[in-house]
Amino acid sequence: MNRRSLLGSTVLAIAALLKWPRSIGAALADDDNWRHGVSLFGDLKYPAGFTHFDYVNADAPKGGTAREAASGTFDNFNGVVARVKGSLAEGIDLINETLLVSSLDEISTGYGLLAEAASFPADFSSVTYRLRSTQNGMMARQSRRMT
Repeated sequence: MNRRSLLGSTVLAIAALLKWPRSIGAALADDDNWRHGVSLFGDLKYPAGFTHFDYVNADAPKGGTAREAASGTFDNFNGVVARVKGSLAEGIDLINETLLVSSLDEISTGYGLLAEAASFPADFSSVTYRLRSTQNGMMARQSRRMT
């Protein structure tokens, strides 16, 4: 470690400590501001606790195998470094769940998938997610461990 990196780390630590109490206070003040979905334009179409989107057939057969074909090569499964290092495997985005899922019949909306709810200020400058419990909801039906 050289002096420049030590100085940079110290400045960042002090800045974080000075801002930390205010961010905790803001989060506690917005404790009742949790929403089941996020919309950048207008109101949400689906109410809290909805079971499926209107365009989804809830009675569709479940199970089976899906196979995809892709040409080319890959050397990376890590979506975080997608455009930095290597070529991602085709369809890698289909194996991971996300915090929110987009609705295909609304513009710029997201509903909680792994996240049960989201809390954010009116200017969308930050967001806090409350993760879904594995005892209820979708995660219990899938009976998978979420890590």
